[in-house]
Amino acid sequence: TNENIYIGLDIGSSKICAAICELQKENDIILKGIGTSPTPEPTQSPSELNQAIQNAIHRAEKQAHLYSSKIITNIPVTELDFAHNTGLLVSKSDTGQITKEDHLECMHRSKNIACSSDKIILHAIALTHKVEDISVQHPVGVFGRRLETLSHLVFANAAYVHSLHKTLKKQSFSLKGIMYDAYGQAEIILDPIESKSGAIIFDIGGKTSKLSFIKYSKLHKTIVIPFGSHVITTDIATCLGTSIPEAERIKILYGDIQLKTANEDETIEITLKDNTKKQIKKTLLSQIIHARIKELLVYAIKKLPLISEDNYPVILTGGGDLLKGLTSFCKAHLNPLTRDALDINTPYKLESASHSAALGMIKYAIKTSAISYTHITPTLKRRIQSWITRLK
Repeated sequence: TNENIYIGLDIGSSKICAAICELQKENDIILKGIGTSPTPEPTQSPSELNQAIQNAIHRAEKQAHLYSSKIITNIPVTELDFAHNTGLLVSKSDTGQITKEDHLECMHRSKNIACSSDKIILHAIALTHKVEDISVQHPVGVFGRRLETLSHLVFANAAYVHSLHKTLKKQSFSLKGIMYDAYGQAEIILDPIESKSGAIIFDIGGKTSKLSFIKYSKLHKTIVIPFGSHVITTDIATCLGTSIPEAERIKILYGDIQLKTANEDETIEITLKDNTKKQIKKTLLSQIIHARIKELLVYAIKKLPLISEDNYPVILTGGGDLLKGLTSFCKAHLNPLTRDALDINTPYKLESASHSAALGMIKYAIKTSAISYTHITPTLKRRIQSWITRLK
């Protein structure tokens, strides 16, 4: 097997996505295959999650004609908590300057926060530093005694982490990293200027949505919204008297948020629960979708007011991003700097923005040195090929 083949596994609220990639010498990656599978309900047994993961990976392997036992995955946002915490330290340096040891100790103290034993820290990101109440970018070497470090902490459900590790181990995977998927998304759908100057990733998933504020290439804030595109599907089914699959079908085929541009005379045929057919005005479908999306945007502004300011662009991603007219609607009602996640120059040909996290997790793992390119000498390569031939 190629030592430079890795799997990025994104476990979302409604879909699991696996991306098979090959690492290059320059620590870039080549996307080889994508596979997806529906995420089972939380109430279902662990074996259901196990099977869904297998299905997504198998489909990616089939497309790539490659396989790997090395995997980087995420923890679903429903199993995460987020908090800010400040670490304080009084330096005892003889020179009166903040030392490297002071810096590391203060960062360590910023992680000391009271939390239940069923939580573990997944990420601890130092956001800002102050020396004698004055903000500094790099505190080491600055004159002063009192150092403060504000960190953004990401907590994961320890039982879920253990269960996921056990599930992957049963499938003979070697787990190379666990992370929050917004870091992976940022690697793919943000350009360097957005990542540094600041941007908000608005991920509209199936059952949940989340807002991730990235600035200086760091995650500053995360908001989880218990609302996703499935709520819209349920509303359509309830209002029109259809099944959930039929509601999802007409939402994707005919759904349009823009009421102003809708043709009031246009009709569509739908199938009711009793399998009878019915003609409805297309504008009725648009009204249902419009009302729910507007509610989502109001909630997002309430929880993260800066999303409505034109200081930071808003990047739409996730399965809900497939709704027709969503980007232009958000430009008008949320932030004029809104764009679709795939409206960016990228070497990766993704069919959907919802695939970006799985791919980006591998890039982030390279960036943080969790994984790296393995140089295979010609001699070793021949030996491996000979060994594979003998196995056949």
